[in-house]
Amino acid sequence: MKYVVAMIITVLSVGATLPSFAQLYYNDQSSSTSSSAPQNQVKLTDKGDLMVGFYTDPQSPTTSSQTSFQISFANKGDAGIVIPNVSYTISVTRGDSPVFQSPVLQSPQGTASVQYQFLEPGSYAVTVYVSGMNSKQIPQEAATFAVDVSGSSTSAVPEFPSPVIIFGVATASVVAAISAASRKLTI
Repeated sequence: MKYVVAMIITVLSVGATLPSFAQLYYNDQSSSTSSSAPQNQVKLTDKGDLMVGFYTDPQSPTTSSQTSFQISFANKGDAGIVIPNVSYTISVTRGDSPVFQSPVLQSPQGTASVQYQFLEPGSYAVTVYVSGMNSKQIPQEAATFAVDVSGSSTSAVPEFPSPVIIFGVATASVVAAISAASRKLTI
């Protein structure tokens, strides 16, 4: 009977330890990979009259899904107060080649979202051109942001690290040994 209790405790211990070990392993692995922090940016326009905020959703764009450019317009000296009624266009270039140009768009609340699907991985420049503020035309101002696009993302299930497999085999061996020993005692 005590062998059966020992076997149950061993199985429960493995069941509780294995997911924790895997979580520790994979959390440690993800912290060593680089992040695409430059995807979240705020820049002063080339003429220095306003701030343009820019980030991508997802933070690390890929060719397999659509990317949303989130844009905000704010006064440079007023602690980031959002400017309403902004007229703007967006241009996406790769090297010197334009790949996308939006028509003139309006941002009634001072924030905007523009959808775009990248076709190829690589480094891109997204330029936001502002041509009007507060329903008035202004000389065009621009802010350019760098965006790095990776190939299609894969959501493959990661493999268990080799120590987990070794731990599993060792546990199975212990369970088998306890089972064999309990059978010999009952015979």
